[in-house]
Amino acid sequence: MDIRTYHQQLRTLAKAHYLPLARRIRFRPDPAQMIGENNDSEDDFQCPELVLQVLWNDQQFSGPLKTLAGDRLEIMSPGTWNVEPGPDFRGAQLCLNGRRVRGDVEIHHRAGDWYRHGHHQDRSYEHVVLHAVYETPKPGEAEGLPPCFVMSAALTGTLKPLVEEIAAQSYPYARRVAPGGCALRVALADSEQLQRWLRAAGLTRFWLKTRQMRQDIERRGAGQALYEHFFESLGYKANRTPFRRLAEAVSLADLHAFDGPAQRRATLFAEAGLLADPTMTALPETESAVLRQAWDDAWRGGRQALGLDWARTRTRPWNRPERRLYAGCLVLEKASYDLEAWLRQLARPAMPARQFVQNLEAGLRVSPDEGCLALAGMVPAGSAKTACLLGKSRIHDMLVNVFLPFLNATASQIGDEPLTRLAEEAYLLIPKLQNNRSLTEAAHRLFVPPSRLREVVRRACDQQGVLQIYQDFCLPLGNVCKNCPLASAAPVAHHLRRQ
Repeated sequence: MDIRTYHQQLRTLAKAHYLPLARRIRFRPDPAQMIGENNDSEDDFQCPELVLQVLWNDQQFSGPLKTLAGDRLEIMSPGTWNVEPGPDFRGAQLCLNGRRVRGDVEIHHRAGDWYRHGHHQDRSYEHVVLHAVYETPKPGEAEGLPPCFVMSAALTGTLKPLVEEIAAQSYPYARRVAPGGCALRVALADSEQLQRWLRAAGLTRFWLKTRQMRQDIERRGAGQALYEHFFESLGYKANRTPFRRLAEAVSLADLHAFDGPAQRRATLFAEAGLLADPTMTALPETESAVLRQAWDDAWRGGRQALGLDWARTRTRPWNRPERRLYAGCLVLEKASYDLEAWLRQLARPAMPARQFVQNLEAGLRVSPDEGCLALAGMVPAGSAKTACLLGKSRIHDMLVNVFLPFLNATASQIGDEPLTRLAEEAYLLIPKLQNNRSLTEAAHRLFVPPSRLREVVRRACDQQGVLQIYQDFCLPLGNVCKNCPLASAAPVAHHLRRQ
């Protein structure tokens, strides 16, 4: 089947089937509820806290449940087991005396661990709605804390056999997020049909990115909006905010006002606070002269460092902000500081989508430039002289999240259907992006076994679809599947005739 026919079928599936289901969810997750913690207790307690987390995740409790205060407790969903700092489980759904509450759950050996671990001074624990502990608190020990649930009083068996059965140290990550109600239907679905469903959800996610881009274009102007999003994408997860702030502070209009690429580079590096100190940097004479000239250009322009907070911990050398910034400089120069016009030149509606993707990849492929490297106090050596500053995975990420949504947004504004079609068809062809924690978490919720993700997820659009389904249904409903319209709908494109 050709890409154009396939694209039209996916649009039909997304608009006629996926979107109506998603719109039935009337609330969305609270992005502030980020969770996760590794607690290494110094107590002589013989049961690792990880075991208690397993007990909560698997709901190894029986009988009518009550809190320490005597309130009736119904656990509709235990929430999602965290892998990052914060409470142990996020987005749990509980009923306390018939009143439904949603929030985080923290697990401890004893109630007093709340203070020992400093949670009373940590704002990330403000959304905890239940404190689940193993030992019964002493009088007054749980006062002033979230409602307390004593797990030892409600276990389905004695603790020692449970510990041996769980073998917590090898407890598979896949069980940290329990499979959802639709997981069985997904497991039984034909791979090709399931893939179509994921791509329809992925296309929906693309439309949402397009809408957000259109709003930014209206606020900032098309060229500036694209420039800001491009710089933000240079920062990966750790440095997105400082790169965005830099693009806001040194606008496209500012760059056009400077005299030539050298002064523009110097300005960006100086305001970013990444311009190397010539008195502290050992460089060959040619590169040292470039660096001294950059400082002269920055001083003449009256530019000062913005005081950006660059993250450097656990950042690989090739992902250093200096390298990403001069990659951005070189792409801007390649596009003559007009990314919008550059993108338009590459996007010819009659062009096959695959050729368009290849042209975009080539356009974003830039190699080290000694003059730009010198600004960061670096000189390439060996293979680094020809290595691309932006790898394929980063380029594909930029296409999915920046350039193709921007093209779609501007094309839809002027009613250019061929250009809109080209942007969406190109999006469907982008290879898989790098995996991340959110995708892994979603896969454990939707796929049994989670390894099936590798079988059906072949392109970036498939990955985006998994994330969108998880965002549209699992998170807003707190993983309470009985309230989910998707759990009762076959997650397959059965209405599409296979060709």
